[in-house]
Amino acid sequence: MKVLVISKPIYDNIMPLVEFPSDGDKFYINNSVKSISNVGSLVAITLSKYGLDVSFTGMIGEDYIGSKIKEIFNSYRVDTKYIETSYEEQTCVSNKIYNRKNK
Repeated sequence: MKVLVISKPIYDNIMPLVEFPSDGDKFYINNSVKSISNVGSLVAITLSKYGLDVSFTGMIGEDYIGSKIKEIFNSYRVDTKYIETSYEEQTCVSNKIYNRKNK
């Protein structure tokens, strides 16, 4: 069976903090987790893990993040030949901060 997933891939940058800062506080983040986490991308990767022939289509920018998204898909054997590259817009990035202290 062939599967075509249509979605807009979003690259997540997840940053853990010990506690949320107050107004005016400065903080430094030493580590972060980078992944793809929108629904369409996760479905494509999951179906590929189950052995289905999966292709993904959507739009990414012509930037480092866009090439990183293609790398991630290719590492899970998701076909990326239908992904469109926009030369005018950048790839969507989501920055998420969470509190490790309170989870």
